[in-house]
Amino acid sequence: MSKITNIFEEFEKRSGQVVITHGEETLKIAKKLSGLLARLPICLADNNRLVHLMKDQLMAAEREQFLAGFDLGLKMADVFKEDRRSK
Repeated sequence: MSKITNIFEEFEKRSGQVVITHGEETLKIAKKLSGLLARLPICLADNNRLVHLMKDQLMAAEREQFLAGFDLGLKMADVFKEDRRSK
C-alpha cells in the first residue's frame, strides 16, 4: 500500500467515490451574498473578480478547517492509543 503524501491529490484521484456538499447554513449565506452582489453598483469585471475572491476565500477556509480537524483527530488518536497502552 502506498503512503499518501498529499491528501488533496489523493482526493482528486478518488473524487468519483466521494461527494462533498456545502451545509445548509453555507448555502443560505451564499444566496444572501448573491442577492447583495446583484444590487451592487459595480461593473461586471469587478463583480466577477469579487465572486472569484469570495469563492477562493471559502475554499481556503474549508481546506484549513478540514486540515485542523484532521490534525486534531490524529492527535486524539495518539492520546487514546497511549491511554490504552498505559492500562
